[in-house]
Amino acid sequence: MTAASALFWIAGFVLSAVMGPTLRIWTWGPTILCFAAATAFAIPNIWRDGMGKFNLYILITGVATATWFAGRAWFSPAEELALIDLT
Repeated sequence: MTAASALFWIAGFVLSAVMGPTLRIWTWGPTILCFAAATAFAIPNIWRDGMGKFNLYILITGVATATWFAGRAWFSPAEELALIDLT
């Protein structure tokens, strides 16, 4: 599982450099899909090893940050401003 996660991370970085600049509408799309797959492959290892206090702090901080970005984009009065908030 760790190797698959690492391969998806590498693919995400390569796609961000190779495909990202050429896509006009969804420049971050292929990269975020690879990072999501890497996270999905890493979750069983994290679950099996248990979560210490430090890992729980990182998880809470990450969820709070993602929620803040999504909330700003969701409640934005204009689509252009929402896209700016997400990029």
